[in-house]
Amino acid sequence: MSNNPKVTIIIPSYNSAQFLPETLDSCLKQDYQNLEIIVVDDGSTDNTREIIKEYQEKNKQIKYLYQENRGLGGARNTGIRKAQGELFANLDADDIAKPNFISRMVARLKKAGPKTAAVSPNARFYQNNKPLRETFYQTHQTPSQITLRNELESNRIPSTALIKKKIAKKIGLYQETRRLEDYDFWLRLLKESYRIELEPTPLFFYRLHDSALSANYRKMVLAEVALFKRLLRKNLDHQTKKLIKKRLADGYGGLANYYLLKNNYRLARKNYQKA
Repeated sequence: MSNNPKVTIIIPSYNSAQFLPETLDSCLKQDYQNLEIIVVDDGSTDNTREIIKEYQEKNKQIKYLYQENRGLGGARNTGIRKAQGELFANLDADDIAKPNFISRMVARLKKAGPKTAAVSPNARFYQNNKPLRETFYQTHQTPSQITLRNELESNRIPSTALIKKKIAKKIGLYQETRRLEDYDFWLRLLKESYRIELEPTPLFFYRLHDSALSANYRKMVLAEVALFKRLLRKNLDHQTKKLIKKRLADGYGGLANYYLLKNNYRLARKNYQKA
């Protein structure tokens, strides 16, 4: 890792035009200078393109890439492949970075060893234009050190992080799924014995939105089941596989309960049997 590494901030954006200016402004206010910003427009139908064009007229740091909708994993991969930076930072199109967002993580990563692949910072939640008191680490009960075992129990780190591009490419970038691509990425990093450094200082604001939780629940659990089934095919020790099977059983049990509440007794019974 060089002394003054170039960093690429990758911002996947899908119909996030209402939040994008605030996100871009926060990136342009970074106190770290060796920086480029790539916005990957993942098939937006709003005025994302026009907003980026206005910003590009004033700032050469910003690059715009358009692609047909492929989801977060596909958008992140497009940005990584085009990134000139030795390091890249994920930032969602509705998040707000603090001015020391990049500099603090770069300093942390430079002190870490070569097996450290990423620095994942803490965040403050932002709802209705107001920061909440509790941080991401507090809400998710993030441990002081991330291991494969405790990350398998639950994903306790945000997708936003500073990551070594060379290592990300080595493990095959992100799965181009519609959900849990970040969780999958973290687990594969840890499986390959890379470290994820935690930065307890909140360095960005993570925006909370109202969502149709019941509609999303089934899709999220199905994504978890698919993820853990993929992991079971990997070469892992007995105790790790045992933990994965427990998470898989929990997933099938969750699906069974969901279908039971929907009076779909056939699928409820089928998933209880799998659990």
